[in-house]
Amino acid sequence: MGFLKRLKQMLGQGVSAGSRPDDIGLYFYVKSAATGNIYKLRINPHNDLSQEDSGKGYIVRKVVVGKPGYDRMDVELHFNEGRKLIHSTVKGGELVDEAQYQSRPNLDTV
Repeated sequence: MGFLKRLKQMLGQGVSAGSRPDDIGLYFYVKSAATGNIYKLRINPHNDLSQEDSGKGYIVRKVVVGKPGYDRMDVELHFNEGRKLIHSTVKGGELVDEAQYQSRPNLDTV
């Protein structure tokens, strides 16, 4: 029985996103201005970040689309050389903290 449990964990089943010890994802929570829904956005710091033209820091752009087609947010995140968030812009919404996400009624992950 232990073998199957380990196999499920290796395949990412039976473990919630962000709770795996080897998960390097950066999680952000985006609230839609149109609906008020809050979505969980995962950024992989090794694959999603592009180096800024200046060579000092990184940038990532994502489009978050919720289940209702009118729930669309353009997210732009800027990071320093240590991959720490230094600036953000969200068109059609705003970044919120994890506590607001945990208390929301919808359960969407993008």
